[in-house]
Amino acid sequence: MKRRNYGIDLLRDFAMFLVVMDHVVIANIVGGPNGHFIHNAYVTPQNMVLWLVFILSLWCNILFGMITGYIMYRSKPKMHRIVQIWIEVFFYSVVIFAILYTLKASYHTRAGILAAIMPVTRGKYWYITSYFGLLIFVPFLNVIVNHIDRNLALTVLTVFFIVVVTLPVFLFNHGDPYNLLKGKDMFGLMLYYLMGAFIGKFELDKKISKKTFWWTIIICIGASWLVKIIIVAINQQKHLLLNSDFLTKNTFVAPTILLSAAAVFCLFPSLNLKRKTIKLVEFFAPATLGVYLIHTALIDAYLQYWVMIPGRDQMN
Repeated sequence: MKRRNYGIDLLRDFAMFLVVMDHVVIANIVGGPNGHFIHNAYVTPQNMVLWLVFILSLWCNILFGMITGYIMYRSKPKMHRIVQIWIEVFFYSVVIFAILYTLKASYHTRAGILAAIMPVTRGKYWYITSYFGLLIFVPFLNVIVNHIDRNLALTVLTVFFIVVVTLPVFLFNHGDPYNLLKGKDMFGLMLYYLMGAFIGKFELDKKISKKTFWWTIIICIGASWLVKIIIVAINQQKHLLLNSDFLTKNTFVAPTILLSAAAVFCLFPSLNLKRKTIKLVEFFAPATLGVYLIHTALIDAYLQYWVMIPGRDQMN
């Protein structure tokens, strides 16, 4: 029987914390009719902290996809587990809808009611919808992972990283010309799945030193943060409109974010946790999906009916 990897379970808890952190930060710094960063024009201590927290929170979806690949590349989706997830999503969706409706905390249309009853197929939770799409292709992805050799895998990922992830940052100012890496779609999860699976198959987390991973994290996050600060400062002084998010949200999967997320991931599988920590991990890990479903539903209501009210102080 394969020994449970509690480091991966701890990583799942950490990724869920990042999801919550991401949404809370967005609720404080995103607003306006187009959802742009309304505080991007000023370098202040508060904004600098918010930018750093936001950059770190971008790891969340990447880590979840990599966890799935790391765990499932030698197996296949189990129907009972898929049904279990579907029922859990349905339960929370209906219950939260009923609570919000009773409290009159948000408006409810026919489309909203249908979304509550059929949350997966109606895309109520984008990640859950994309995740179920990913599960359909897991058997095909596993064929690729289990029949590809290390050199070819690394070559393909390197070319992909250069051509699709990195070059658009410098050559295409406002997004992904391939329309592949929006981050919030099934293709993005498939990419992260393959990354996690290759790390597991070729044991890259064990063959590369932890010091290398830590330096990768520091350099990538430091670069993203400093570039953000410098460009905002230049825009502020010179009254320019340079893109200050090109190393954070240009394609959502900016090269620095993707590399640092992979480095963070590689630090967890080999962790030696103490018994008390393992008990906490065992308690919290199964609750991550419920946290996501509850939190997302409530933060959506908050964003729609409080934060986005014109004239309201966005930094409240």
